[in-house]
Amino acid sequence: RDTDRSRGLGDVYKRQEIEVSDEVYGRIQSILSDFVRREQALRYTKLGVMLGLSHVSFKRRDRYFCSQFVAEVLKYGRAVYLQKDSSLYFPGDFGKLQGIKEDFRGDLQGMVCRYRLASV
Repeated sequence: RDTDRSRGLGDVYKRQEIEVSDEVYGRIQSILSDFVRREQALRYTKLGVMLGLSHVSFKRRDRYFCSQFVAEVLKYGRAVYLQKDSSLYFPGDFGKLQGIKEDFRGDLQGMVCRYRLASV
């Protein structure tokens, strides 16, 4: 979800994608598997969000907010080069990264319909 507004009618949702090599894909799968194994230890960090919005990087072991988690996976999977600390990335920042393309933009109903039909 992005903070853009769609003619005042509600939130604008985006889906983005990036093409990666098999090697990068394997690293990302490994990173995600590790996170799944450690899911009981992982926590959401509201403090990280507040500090990130203030442009102050903040890392604490096993604490992430959503876009920080995505940035960490992209960084350690070597899918992209991050120009700033992963704790300073928010949803709108990913579209600015090299190689990331917007796959969908619209309302939630449109996104659900599009990808439900695509998976059939």
